[in-house]
Amino acid sequence: MKIDTLTVTLRPRTSWEAIELGMALTRHHARLIYGAWLLLTLPALLLANAIGWALHSLWAAGLLLWWLKPLFDRVPLYVLSRAAFGDIPSLGQTLRAQRQWGGKWMWSYLIWRRLGPVRALYLPVDLLEGSTAERARARRQVVSSSIYGVSLMLTLMCSVFGLVLQLGLLGLVLIFIPNIYLPGVFEHVSAAVKASPWWFSLIANVASWLVMTAVEPFYIGAGFGLYINRRTQLEAWDIELNFRRLRARLTQAASALACLLALGLAVVPQAGHAAAARTCAAQMAQQAAHDEDAPAETKPLVAEPESVQHIFGDQPVGGTSFRRAVEQAYADPSLSPKHKLVSWKQRHPVPEKELDPTYRGLDLSGLGNLIAVIGKFALWGLLAALVITLALTARRWLPWFSEVAARAKATDDENVQRSEVTEQASLPDDVPEAIRQLWYAGRQREALAMLYRAAVEAMVTQTRTMLVPGATEAQCLRASRQLAEREDRDAFARVVRVWQYAAYAQVFPSTDAFESLLSGLKQRFVWRSITSAAHGVAVR
Repeated sequence: MKIDTLTVTLRPRTSWEAIELGMALTRHHARLIYGAWLLLTLPALLLANAIGWALHSLWAAGLLLWWLKPLFDRVPLYVLSRAAFGDIPSLGQTLRAQRQWGGKWMWSYLIWRRLGPVRALYLPVDLLEGSTAERARARRQVVSSSIYGVSLMLTLMCSVFGLVLQLGLLGLVLIFIPNIYLPGVFEHVSAAVKASPWWFSLIANVASWLVMTAVEPFYIGAGFGLYINRRTQLEAWDIELNFRRLRARLTQAASALACLLALGLAVVPQAGHAAAARTCAAQMAQQAAHDEDAPAETKPLVAEPESVQHIFGDQPVGGTSFRRAVEQAYADPSLSPKHKLVSWKQRHPVPEKELDPTYRGLDLSGLGNLIAVIGKFALWGLLAALVITLALTARRWLPWFSEVAARAKATDDENVQRSEVTEQASLPDDVPEAIRQLWYAGRQREALAMLYRAAVEAMVTQTRTMLVPGATEAQCLRASRQLAEREDRDAFARVVRVWQYAAYAQVFPSTDAFESLLSGLKQRFVWRSITSAAHGVAVR
């Protein structure tokens, strides 16, 4: 590969940074990648569904598209492998390259390697390096030796993300369905899944193709990023690139220095060279005369090199002694420091009590064990005392717990019963008087519930609207906007607010505020005895 043309900054990266690099490259060239991807996969989608329709098995079309993923993966890999080195292909070049590029490896990726968990990492090794089968196997082992787990995790994450996108498409459809119709929709969908009609299989195939289109190019881009990062680690691309740049700079500097030196030699006259030569010869002669006059002790001593016979004696160099000496030299531990030592060790070694054999200190291990035993029995004794105390005083605190539980259960039953009775009963003829009787009888919640129901029925009568079954307070407020007078709308809103405080917060108005509210509503609304169930008002 021509690393000089790389458009990616080479530096030491972690595997996850390499994955992000590959996805960034995919985003940068997304227009070209997705253009070629759609032109290749969309006809395949139509053809696969046509074949499935002819065979009355549309589900097989989705399975066929999923199985042909390695064939489609060549599109993003081709674009990224060229664009990363500065040669961005055109759309036509990308489509024409799919005819034969990597064809010899596709049979293996469509048969026994189709379910391989690290396809995104192995595809660049096979399709970009162009090795033989034996060398490609060795290359895959070398490249994936330290990043196989990360590549496996990448495949798992992309698969889960694709599943989430499919569920998101289903949720996008459910957003536009009202909550009241959801049970019926679920029943119809369940029946459709069991019956498996043609339209359901077609929708599933299109949804799977959309998810594959969204996820697969980024999956292949992430695998290409892992591949580039691994090649950088194995072959030191970053260091080699820096050396190449350094050599280019030094070559330029040497060329400039050579030009300057040639120019200087051409300018200096020949006489200057002759004078310099004579001066240098005179200095050398003077130095030689000085060395001859110096005493013998100051002269440098040059030792004669020892001969082979002086080192090894009278034995010939190729004899037995020489070979034995060579073997001893090679057996020297300083020349071959590596050695293998096998020994047995205890799995759970017993720690030595005394680190220094000469030291005889005070052994406090017995005191520590005594403190541990005392502490353990003290904790068990404390727990036993607590249990005995609770058992002896049970007649004092146990009835209190029983009374609280019974009171809570009675309150819940009473609230449920009151709500059921309130929902099922119709309004009396004299609504204000009935509400007052409930209020002064200590049944404030029932009184406010009847007041709220009566106000809703009066609002529905005046606006001539129809509330859905189980209408909430918010829906009733929206319906009250159709009241003609503003005072009526404000009065109804006040009733809703008072009822919400009572129903959800157990906060009731004072008697004066209650009388004021009831009197104002009596003047505003005409109370009629209409069954609330006819309007579907929910009172909680």
